[in-house]
Amino acid sequence: MGIEKYGFSQNWVKIGLIDLNEFPEQEKKFLSNSDNSYEHFRYELLESYLYNKSSFSDNEIHILLDLLQFEQDITMSQTFTFQLYKSTKVTLVQKELIGTQLSKLSEWGNKIVEREKITSSLKNMTEVNQEFFSKSVEFYIKYKDKVVIEFLIKYCNDQDQLKELLKLGLSKKLRNQLELILNSNKSSL
Repeated sequence: MGIEKYGFSQNWVKIGLIDLNEFPEQEKKFLSNSDNSYEHFRYELLESYLYNKSSFSDNEIHILLDLLQFEQDITMSQTFTFQLYKSTKVTLVQKELIGTQLSKLSEWGNKIVEREKITSSLKNMTEVNQEFFSKSVEFYIKYKDKVVIEFLIKYCNDQDQLKELLKLGLSKKLRNQLELILNSNKSSL
């Protein structure tokens, strides 16, 4: 068969990432390419698959996650799992499953999933309660991830919480943004 030589398993065939009838042509094209990285070959097929799908069955997601879990190139696995996680072509249940897998791959994956949960929640809140605010600040302290702070600045209306953000040693840009908001709120009182 020859697909194993490139790091493919039968799962690639099972969900249609590889068509055994078309594979000799794909292999020929790959071998004529100046980039002979097997990882890039697999990644291109994954990207093409994601691009051409309008939605995924739960079975396809399970198979994809299984093959990504055993992918030799961890960076490629993380990158594609992240693309799948951010895709609008997956259901919320599938996204949760993908997020769990992404969290297991690395600390980076865990950070991405945690950030997504925080920012999604902030978008849907009418008021940021203190418990959620504290959780968001803890996330920032742990990862130094400014995205969560940007969302807090955008969605938080509590003056005391906004003032608390100033104590975090933020970048000059974020500090200036916060001070502008706090000063404009003072003048509107």
